[in-house]
Amino acid sequence: MKTKTATQGMRRSLPAFAQIVQTIPSGLIESIAEAQRIKARVLSYAHQVYSLLLGQLCGAWSLNEICDAEEVHRKKLFRIRGMLPARRNTLSNANRTRDPCVAEKLFWRVYASLQASDRAFFRQAPKGRLARFRTRRIFAVDSTTLQLSLNSIDWAKHRRRKAAAKLHMRCDVATRLPVFACVTSAKMADCRAMATLCDGLKAGDIAIFDRAYNDFGALWSLEAKLAFFVVREKTHMLYKVVKRQAKSDLPTDVFSDEEIRLTGIQTRNKYPETLRRIRARVEVDGKTKELVFLTNNMDWSASTIA
Repeated sequence: MKTKTATQGMRRSLPAFAQIVQTIPSGLIESIAEAQRIKARVLSYAHQVYSLLLGQLCGAWSLNEICDAEEVHRKKLFRIRGMLPARRNTLSNANRTRDPCVAEKLFWRVYASLQASDRAFFRQAPKGRLARFRTRRIFAVDSTTLQLSLNSIDWAKHRRRKAAAKLHMRCDVATRLPVFACVTSAKMADCRAMATLCDGLKAGDIAIFDRAYNDFGALWSLEAKLAFFVVREKTHMLYKVVKRQAKSDLPTDVFSDEEIRLTGIQTRNKYPETLRRIRARVEVDGKTKELVFLTNNMDWSASTIA
């Protein structure tokens, strides 16, 4: 029964897989691989990329699943740029020995190709509640942990018998596309990658962070760039209230709107100016929660920030 379900899922994914492959300009992968002097007699670099794309699209958990699926759908896959099934050992060896910079170059070349073919797609204005920021770029910054095999990737040792890496990413909220990403060890704190992720922000841009990014030195660098940020407050933060908005002037879902100054020994030196602190009721995953936000913008309404 499981085999039948997996096969049906694979069949439904094949048309989508063919469309994804068509977005890659013909001959592009070969030209990049040729520049890197990669010799591929048994498994071409293009077929390696296609195999990994197919595995990602279908949610395969192992190389065996990818190779078995390619063998089952040999005839259909051959119509997609002459794709042939790969052997597990051959695919494993290619993943282990070939330079990953080729995949990076392929991503940016395809990105540029799509941007040239449909500029409107890459320049969408924010929708919904964010529609008021049509003239500004809004970015969301966060990280996720990637589970890895300790036997294959020893540098990413996370626990006694496990390995993991952490992917830090800055995404465009309007297009929902990645703008910048970096991979570190899983033990690295999110705030330590903050300066690298936000290096490309310009004046007027808006960055949104979770509370793991309470690095006031990095936030002060955004203030120096005239960029705006909204970050969740970390617990036990030391501060004093400089100014407080009257409760009668606040919206129903906003409990407080204050202007504060940091009083911690280190934080007051890292961020010497005042911040705005807003405590509000917001909806998270369908549930209402009370959250506290910090921002360097003193002009927006409290509900807008929340």
